[in-house]
Amino acid sequence: LNSIDEEISVTEEQMAEVSAEIVELDKQLQEAWQQEKDRYELLKLRMQSTYENGGSKGLVRLLLESGSMKELLTTFEYINAIVAYDKRKISELKAIQDDIEAKAAVVAEKEAELDAYQEQLDEKHQELTDLTGVVKGQLNTTNNSLSSQKNKLNDYNQKLAELDKKMKALEAKTAAAQAALAQQIADRLARTKENR
Repeated sequence: LNSIDEEISVTEEQMAEVSAEIVELDKQLQEAWQQEKDRYELLKLRMQSTYENGGSKGLVRLLLESGSMKELLTTFEYINAIVAYDKRKISELKAIQDDIEAKAAVVAEKEAELDAYQEQLDEKHQELTDLTGVVKGQLNTTNNSLSSQKNKLNDYNQKLAELDKKMKALEAKTAAAQAALAQQIADRLARTKENR
């Protein structure tokens, strides 16, 4: 019983640790989802702005409308910076989504681990219940046996008391018979002496 009780305590501690990990992972997951939502909204606004300004045609038009070589290079650098920024934001969004998938997988794994601990705990509780039933059965059997033995002992004690009483009565009768016999012998001896 002590061993099973200790195993239950250990399992409950492990469950508490895994539950705390799940709570922390859920918190991180919520933060990642919010971050993904924010990045997606920014990216959506950026794409909408690009589309409204003519998309890639608008960027080509900016290059063609450049008046000088310096203006063309400046515009080209500006367009490269915009494209690099868009790529970086798309990569960041993808990284956040990958992080969310990884965290969701860890949460699922931890929940499976928690379920396994719960099953183990249920088994231990059942084992404890079964063992308690066995121990109670054995205790009842032992108590019944002890009660039976106690009753037998009481019967023996009562019989011994009765035998002791009978023995004392017999001893008293024997002593009385011996005294009477001694008296008779003494009376005969006294008569025999008188007759002579």
